[in-house]
Amino acid sequence: MKSVQNDIAIKEKFENDEKVAAIMEDASITAQVKYSLFNHKSTRAMKTSVSTIDRGVVIGCVAKSDAVKSLVGKLAKDIRGAIPTCFWFQTFWFQA
Repeated sequence: MKSVQNDIAIKEKFENDEKVAAIMEDASITAQVKYSLFNHKSTRAMKTSVSTIDRGVVIGCVAKSDAVKSLVGKLAKDIRGAIPTCFWFQTFWFQA
């Protein structure tokens, strides 16, 4: 073979490319936060709801104490690219 003819054409960038990338980034952050909460022994059994919009993370959960609330916030802040914006907690106490 003496030569190669390259007929590959590069299309122009679509307007939706940036939107798709942002959605994928949000989905990735949500998955990482959920995994982090599930992987930690103190937050594993908690029912949580996690959503991400424009890298802003919203977490809802039922927390047993202020220490658990703080831990949930720290775990979310440790995710690269995440901006923890809103946490809502329902605190409950067990009485023996």
